[in-house]
Amino acid sequence: MLELDEEGYDAKIFRSALEEVVEARKRSGDFSETAQHHYEQLDKILAETGGGEILKLIEFLDALGYRISLVDKD
Repeated sequence: MLELDEEGYDAKIFRSALEEVVEARKRSGDFSETAQHHYEQLDKILAETGGGEILKLIEFLDALGYRISLVDKD
């Protein structure tokens, strides 16, 4: 959802993808109150700003030849 492509970045799609991840983690019983609190804060920020900061970070890293990836801590 964070990849830059010809269609660009869409904050609504990103927020929707995060919501799907949260719901899946909740269904599996693997979503703490702390995670819920952070998710609510992040969702509020994304709703207000559209995630422009994230896009700029992605563009900067892309210009340096990097990309963001997520890996499980375990």
